[in-house]
Amino acid sequence: MPRRPFRRVSVPEQSRARSGRPGGRAHLAWTVSPLLLAVTALGRSSQNAGQTTYPLLGHSALHMSNGTIGELGAAAGVVGILCATVIVGRTRREHVLALLATGQALGLAAFVLLAVPSGSAGLWGAALALGAYGGLAFPSLMTAIGSGPREERAKALAIFATALSASLLVGPLVEAGVLHALGGSLRATFAALMPFPALATLLSVMAARRALPTVEPAADDEVGRSGWLRSTLRHKSTRSVAPALRTQPAFRVAVTMMVTYQIPFAALVTFGALLARHSDGVSASGAEIAFGAFFGVSLLVRSTLALATPRRATPALLAVSVVATIVGVALVAGARGFPLLLGGMALLGVPHGSTLPLASGVLAEWTPGEQLSRANGLLMACTNSASVVVPPICGVLADAIGYTHMFLLLEVPVVVLGGTLLALLRSPRSPLRSTWESEVSRGAEVPSTTTPDTVPIIPDDAVQSALPGRRER
Repeated sequence: MPRRPFRRVSVPEQSRARSGRPGGRAHLAWTVSPLLLAVTALGRSSQNAGQTTYPLLGHSALHMSNGTIGELGAAAGVVGILCATVIVGRTRREHVLALLATGQALGLAAFVLLAVPSGSAGLWGAALALGAYGGLAFPSLMTAIGSGPREERAKALAIFATALSASLLVGPLVEAGVLHALGGSLRATFAALMPFPALATLLSVMAARRALPTVEPAADDEVGRSGWLRSTLRHKSTRSVAPALRTQPAFRVAVTMMVTYQIPFAALVTFGALLARHSDGVSASGAEIAFGAFFGVSLLVRSTLALATPRRATPALLAVSVVATIVGVALVAGARGFPLLLGGMALLGVPHGSTLPLASGVLAEWTPGEQLSRANGLLMACTNSASVVVPPICGVLADAIGYTHMFLLLEVPVVVLGGTLLALLRSPRSPLRSTWESEVSRGAEVPSTTTPDTVPIIPDDAVQSALPGRRER
């Protein structure tokens, strides 16, 4: 039987993929459903409250040194990496919601340990539980929300990132109010905030009882491969899936994006409140207000990206983010007084708002659906590696040279990685370098979201030759 030279995806097939009817239920309305958005907001605000406040608890109540607090952050990062690679990376896409519920339950357990007088052992257990939550919940949410049709993945993940920022704006403000009302009692504050992780756990269990929507092969699988195909045809690999992911230009760009910002962010989460207290004389509630400004700017940036989703402006946005990171770290480190600290934190909110939606969008658009769970797990594992390396080094540096100079030294890796990111974006192999017009000039059919009633035509010959393990029929 002669082979068809092209596989045409019809508009009715694409409509079924968006409508929720059997055979194509992975549509934008489901993947960014209020249930998953509520889990995202409640879970992330709870994790942030735990991560930014348990160093204060260890320092003031348990008299831990900066080095020990850094070791706590590193251990939590190791647990997050192991969960993302060993568990999420090996889990099928349809099972990620069960992992999400498990992660939320661990977050709730961390709050219980922080609320009761459990000593150093309880603080270590809480830090490890928060790390496991990050390793399980975030890549699982990214996979579930980014499982829709390829042309909708970037917008769905931008909405997901906006929900994260909204929670991180409201969460610190709520925590600051609770701290003020309870006279600065840290354990009582964790007890008062415990309904947030408890509700997140309940909702995630409800979500896990629902089947993750299936993706219609014609509308998602083959169309999704067309973006991945352009990268694969340039540097075909016959190796296993994991090495292929690590060597794909889109994966390298996404990882470099995330790590460039994660280094100062890991230091800020672990030592930001201590810097504010000891260098600027800011109270615990004042530090939470500064974090509120940080996440408020992040929310504005992510809301803009969710509305506009400017794919072709991604390189320029990333360049602006690198510059904002460098200047923001300098302001936070050199700030003397609350106004300058607030300004530096607000400026650092710009790259915090842009990095995750842009990186996850690039990865989701250039990764086929069956590899998306593993790709997200590896992305979060690489990102969390900064949470392993940075806190102990920063703890030692803070003891030796003080918080101000420690934060200034973070400029070195940020500048190096920022330059590497810009070089990757300018590389001929970069997925962000090619425009629609340049792809057409090379004779490749590419997806377009500008014409609603046209769908890309993908050559079967090219798809079959690029996919590992496929042979001529």
